[in-house]
Amino acid sequence: MAINGHSLIHAPVFILSGENTRRWCNGMFSNNFRAMRPMQRHRSAICDDRGRVQGFLDAICTSEHDFLCILDGISEVNFSKRFQMYMILDDIEMDLIGSQVTHIFGTTSVEWLKQLQLPIPENGTAIQHGNLWIQSRSRLKGIQGFDILSNSEDSNEFQTVLDGLTALCTETSAEVFEDLRIESGTPSFPQDFTDKSFIHDYDLQDDVCSFNKGCYVGQEIINRMDIKKLATKKLLRVRLDGKWSVGDDLLLEGKKCGTLTSIASGCTIGLALLRKVAWDANTILTNGENSAVVD
Repeated sequence: MAINGHSLIHAPVFILSGENTRRWCNGMFSNNFRAMRPMQRHRSAICDDRGRVQGFLDAICTSEHDFLCILDGISEVNFSKRFQMYMILDDIEMDLIGSQVTHIFGTTSVEWLKQLQLPIPENGTAIQHGNLWIQSRSRLKGIQGFDILSNSEDSNEFQTVLDGLTALCTETSAEVFEDLRIESGTPSFPQDFTDKSFIHDYDLQDDVCSFNKGCYVGQEIINRMDIKKLATKKLLRVRLDGKWSVGDDLLLEGKKCGTLTSIASGCTIGLALLRKVAWDANTILTNGENSAVVD
């Protein structure tokens, strides 16, 4: 399967603005907003007060007090319900500006940006180009990628980019991109998560957390898990044989040791949230009838 392509991601895109935005975000989300400077970007987890993951947020610092944000795994409605009261108290405005991001990925992604005459951001940064923002962002584990999005409701420039990408290569369908996600072992919220999932269960702490920025929602438990290495589950690839369904229990010597969370369209590769007893490669698991082997 090709590792080069572009895929349209449907996700709420909005701007958070106001003099207190930087401080407010720093206290709500897991990464360090205080240290961000214009043109920098990062990813944060949205957690509850017990450190359990509720979704993710990509943020681009566009000015001293403004952040362009992309939600991941949580709707704009649910985000607003969760935070609207706190934003009102801190006089923070949330302006929805779109719902589409195009993601280009693979070894030719830099060359495609050059052919589209778009700037190439370095890791951890984003660049504004007219009404567009281009950020360095890997959405498939181990595969280079970039997001392109509009910073206004005017989508003419964004559509021009989509047309240009279509001329370069066939758009990767959502179904094929999902297969690539599973094959690369990339977790997706809420597909691969439970209501008790922690950042460390998915080895995302280095990507979405700052451990020296001070307090934020869920920080105490997340820091404790990091210091004491308390993660008891891990999302791993499994090779499947026979009939399997998402949600199937995985058994080791007759005892449940995990759950199958994602299955690629060929039904031979999946992702499973497993307990420590099943973390070793080549561990053979079953669903009572068919086998699964840990990669």
